[in-house]
Amino acid sequence: MNLHAPRLRAATQVAFRGLFSLIFLSAGAKHLLAPDTIVGRLAEAPGAALVSGLASPRMLVVLSGAVLLLGGVALLTGTLTRWAAVALFAVLVPITLTVQVGAAGGMGPLFKNVALLGGLLHWAVEGAGPVSVDAWLASRPRLRLPVAGAVGVLALALALPALARQPAAPGAPAGRGAGSTERVFFLVQQPPQLKAALAAGQQSLKGLGFPAREVEVLVCGPAITSLLAGDAMEARLVEAKQAGIRVVACGLTLAEKGIAPASLSPSVEVVENGLVEALQRQAEGFRSVEL
Repeated sequence: MNLHAPRLRAATQVAFRGLFSLIFLSAGAKHLLAPDTIVGRLAEAPGAALVSGLASPRMLVVLSGAVLLLGGVALLTGTLTRWAAVALFAVLVPITLTVQVGAAGGMGPLFKNVALLGGLLHWAVEGAGPVSVDAWLASRPRLRLPVAGAVGVLALALALPALARQPAAPGAPAGRGAGSTERVFFLVQQPPQLKAALAAGQQSLKGLGFPAREVEVLVCGPAITSLLAGDAMEARLVEAKQAGIRVVACGLTLAEKGIAPASLSPSVEVVENGLVEALQRQAEGFRSVEL
């Protein structure tokens, strides 16, 4: 058994690194490919105010996405493993504190991140093991610096395109327009998502996160009941309308559920067909986000 122990240890290290890296690869790809969706979720997080006070939420999402994706690749291949683990740890701690601590939905996501932090500590201390790029580089010291430089260039290459799509600098004065030419359209179908869409829309109109001069929220499906007068969401709907957000209910959904338009909050408008409304907004150049 002892003869096979080193090989078994090496094999389990490779399997551990590979499986462990998948969550960072997936999260990093989502941050870079759909940053506006992540920003919308971040707006509903318990620490959203703190995040917005530090920097543009969209910039933070993109930069963290680059670190998550590159860190995942580094763990998968065993390249600069200790540094990758430290970088991922540094990104995961603030994400955990601002998004998971105090969040609704139970303690599962919080303890998932705690477990990930424990795994990162393991790789920061132990390194990648014998079957890795690090082990190969150990016998070729002159290649270490070029490889580290290549990783840094790749991080910039991943982050810059997403950052370049940011239409305006954060911190513009509050008010409809805020100097941005962007127009944003949210399609909401579930009740919890309405609150997130309204919060993200108000931030956009203030020039925070993803600055926009016009925001519309179309509500269909089960979320339509949150638009009723007297519902717990009515105060938020009034606040959103005052901020300049147009909240629209799908008439087809109202008819399907037997809800009279007159029973909705006065802050809500009704359109006959939500699908037609969504197509019209896309044709007009709105950035659409489906929640």
